[in-house]
Amino acid sequence: MTIMKTVIYLCVLVIFTACTAGEKTVNQARLVGLEQLELPIGNEINPRSKALAWYSDSGTDYLVYLNSFHHNIIFFDLGTQKQSFAIELQKEGPDGLGKPAGFFVKSLDSVFVTSRGRKTLYLVNRKGIIIDRFNYEKTEEGYITEATYYSRSIGNTQLIIRENNLYLTNTPGGLLASLPDNYLAAVPLALHINLLDRKVNALAAGAFPKDLWPKESSKSLWFSRVFNGEYFVYLWWHVDSLYFTKDHATFYSKPIKSNFFDKIKPRPRQLNGIVALERFNCENPKFDNIVYDKFRDVFYILAYIGVETDSQTDIIKLTRNKYAYTILIYNRHFAKIGEQRLPDKRYLPSNYFVGRAGLYISENNELNDGFDEDYLRFTLFKLFLDE
Repeated sequence: MTIMKTVIYLCVLVIFTACTAGEKTVNQARLVGLEQLELPIGNEINPRSKALAWYSDSGTDYLVYLNSFHHNIIFFDLGTQKQSFAIELQKEGPDGLGKPAGFFVKSLDSVFVTSRGRKTLYLVNRKGIIIDRFNYEKTEEGYITEATYYSRSIGNTQLIIRENNLYLTNTPGGLLASLPDNYLAAVPLALHINLLDRKVNALAAGAFPKDLWPKESSKSLWFSRVFNGEYFVYLWWHVDSLYFTKDHATFYSKPIKSNFFDKIKPRPRQLNGIVALERFNCENPKFDNIVYDKFRDVFYILAYIGVETDSQTDIIKLTRNKYAYTILIYNRHFAKIGEQRLPDKRYLPSNYFVGRAGLYISENNELNDGFDEDYLRFTLFKLFLDE
């Protein structure tokens, strides 16, 4: 980002934030769980996934599901509630793409797949044959991509296609705790691939929130991103504002707030081992995901409230099955119109999708007394707007 763009960015950011910070929440939206979706899967399909999405073709609505047990992408017919077909992905050979770690459905016979540790987008057909590849290791500006991009619903960094352009998210790579304090100033927030000339460009270098990387501790760098047809909207785990832009040159900011927690606690740059890190993540609130509902033109923010733990808590199991969640509801103008707390120990909010009927949230939390690994179970939440 040039100095002039940075000045414009900061000026617009301050003005917009000042104008909107005093807005009051209008509690006019409610999410009501009305029915259950149940899909039999047996023991050949993982009952949880890092990538799932809704897709519709010729009047048939599908739940598309990345199955890590067999490295395939399964299309469930939501009408019959049965498996329709699966795209079998190869790990090796001429159509090998390694370990799949995300996808985006362009059509039933054209699916983008992202792969573990590979800076390449693979375009496969219904038979799993690779029909094209798009490498993003280096941009036209000379930036060497550090982190591998994954198009998936967990963290919600799904691929965005706009006309003949692909939009990927981007973060620093390597040992983050060792990076210098000013490192983020040169890191692009997104990558852009033109499908026609295949050129890769860096977008919004230095556009990460300015207080994201303090000297003594850091808020997480991880974020989710959606596109509503006009704005690209970014949400960081430990930042209490939404950031949105039309062109990745000028950014706006809007404060967000939950009714169930007051303050986001910065995460230390270094903690003593994985258990200490995950204990911190289990105990403290964060904004997990932003989800756009194109049918109702609203945004859902899935926010984790945090729970108390002690020496007897199975931190790893709790990490897999976080349950204290609330859903903030924002309209297209980024005004909060409602919030819904989810019941504890029932849902797995990292597994969700938006369909024609509403927001579906998985019930496959291992702490749920009704959990059955032979089924995918979702509650359908419908949005109601009070007059």
